[in-house]
Amino acid sequence: MNVFFVGSGPGDIELLTVKANSLIKKADILIYPGSLINKEILKLAKKDTLLIDSAILNLKEIIEIVINGVKDKKIVVRLASGEPSIYGAILEQMLELDKNDIPYEIVPGISSIFAAAAKLKIELTAPEVSQTIILTRAEGRTKKPAGEEIEKISSIKGTHCYFLSIDKIKTILDVYISNGWDINTPVAVAYNVTNKGEQIIRGSFKNIASEVEKRNIKNKALIIIGEVLKRRLQYYSKLYDPTFTHGYRP
Repeated sequence: MNVFFVGSGPGDIELLTVKANSLIKKADILIYPGSLINKEILKLAKKDTLLIDSAILNLKEIIEIVINGVKDKKIVVRLASGEPSIYGAILEQMLELDKNDIPYEIVPGISSIFAAAAKLKIELTAPEVSQTIILTRAEGRTKKPAGEEIEKISSIKGTHCYFLSIDKIKTILDVYISNGWDINTPVAVAYNVTNKGEQIIRGSFKNIASEVEKRNIKNKALIIIGEVLKRRLQYYSKLYDPTFTHGYRP
């Protein structure tokens, strides 16, 4: 195997997986999203590794680099920010490699949503508070499929997490309010989580948008909505209840 799609995690170099770290160190060609990753990660590469910033490239150019690298028997690592399967735009790259009969491997990474949950010290699926997580984004130049409009999504309770949507936070929350969500519902914004300049903002539908505006946050931020942010439980999990039996604890 010569081609690897590698999740680089939320930013903190210590949150790279062991496998990601190993492949970055072995790469002959390292293609990375320059506007999204912690550049310190690039220092793990060999001195003679060819570093290529994909921010200035189009899909055809990226695929040509990969194909030529494979022809030259180079190890090609295509870094993705966070977890490649979430807004990583990797499917189109994989399909192009499939057309050219080039095999590849995908190495998962820690998503920024899980890094944000760790910073907030929350459980996204707290017992009897929320058992559903919705990962989504507001519609921009990338259109949403029919049926995934915010009006429909906000009709479902649970923990809602918005990527790539911080510039539309007021619009998003207004839809939730109009759909019956309590004005005191907690909301958190995680900006540049685990990176330099990280900010964690807590609030509610009443004030979070104004707090984001005050801090001039316009990108690299997640919006998390839901009761799990209160960090309260009416009932503890059955898993560790002394009266709850299972195959390992009769």
